[in-house]
Amino acid sequence: MKKEIFILLILIPLVQSLEIESKGNYSASETLIISVKGNFLEPISKENISFYEGRTEISLLYDITKIDSTYFLYAQLKPTAKNYTLRIEQAHFLENGIEKIENIEINFSAELPVADFSVSPGFVIARDSFSLNINAFKTISVTALFGVQSAQYQLSPGQLKKVTFSISEFENETLEFLLISSASTSYKIPVKVFPPIIKNQTNITEIQDSNATNKTSNETKLIFNVILINKSLKTGESKLSFNIINPANKTIENISISSNLDFVSISPSYIEKLEPLSTKTILIDISQSEPEEYQGSISISYENQESIIPVFFSVAQEEMPLKNENVYQSCSFIGGTLCSSGQKCSGTPLESLEGNCCIGKCEEIEEESGLGRTITIISITVLLLIIGFFSYKKLRAKYNVDELKKSTSKFEEKFNPKF
Repeated sequence: MKKEIFILLILIPLVQSLEIESKGNYSASETLIISVKGNFLEPISKENISFYEGRTEISLLYDITKIDSTYFLYAQLKPTAKNYTLRIEQAHFLENGIEKIENIEINFSAELPVADFSVSPGFVIARDSFSLNINAFKTISVTALFGVQSAQYQLSPGQLKKVTFSISEFENETLEFLLISSASTSYKIPVKVFPPIIKNQTNITEIQDSNATNKTSNETKLIFNVILINKSLKTGESKLSFNIINPANKTIENISISSNLDFVSISPSYIEKLEPLSTKTILIDISQSEPEEYQGSISISYENQESIIPVFFSVAQEEMPLKNENVYQSCSFIGGTLCSSGQKCSGTPLESLEGNCCIGKCEEIEEESGLGRTITIISITVLLLIIGFFSYKKLRAKYNVDELKKSTSKFEEKFNPKF
């Protein structure tokens, strides 16, 4: 497990009493969780928060709340290595008894490889049982601990898992922490508990799990050739695509595809039937004229299951260099084969982590026999000779006509002198 090292920053002389808890270094696609505690005279709201990459302000999905005397903030980081700055604009606080209004900046970085999973939300205010989403980027085993409750989940790349936790064991108002971890990613999520008067909750309930351990043999699961989409776009309209694969031996019906970004159009947005061992290409149209960075997701729902593909769009002017940093599944995961140099795909070629992945069979490319090659060469040679012969005759005829015209002109000049 990657060692989690939390650093406690005391900002001096900005605010001697200001305490910021942050890991400092995060993984790409990880959920940033930071706490800030200080003698603030005015509340910190979402409008006070901004994120920067260098000097450029960027857009991230984030939220902030105050629990007791501490502010907790979470944000979903992008799937690339970056250096970030979190800025609390115009913070109003006391420093050594002196009232000040200043910006507070927190620097941190995100590094590759991407995190095993992200969580949402990054903090909880619980007056009853509460739910939380786990979005897996890899094939992982995840453990969750909350009070006396514990659970373990097996997740696949692109899988969204929603779990619900009970607060029935808590009798008094308290601040607890939900611990969720895998082999290399872990989260400590603050949960402010306000116990209800009637405590009749059950233990952890799995509301939605597209890969739950108690699946019946009739349940099926779609897979996708991409884990997340990270694309630079030109202003105006741009088109992207990804593929849905049905690896099962049964037809999957009523598949809905949608996005939480209002400028994203998906076609088709509904698939009535996806036959066994077949694929479907999903087209994404993005119409956005303002240069900006956007973060959202694409949701695929079917048979009481849901999968999420995170999307990150950077819209730039046409002269800006464009990049494609999509994270693809391995060819073996999507059930395909990597064809060798002497083979061709008889099925559907899809993009994968290793390159073109054949969903179907790789067939040997048949080479022509020696006699066949000889006949082909002779035929091409004869054709070229015929073309050359007629071209020569045409040029020769044109040359003779030109010579005749010259002779006639000289004759006329000799016997018909001009006066």
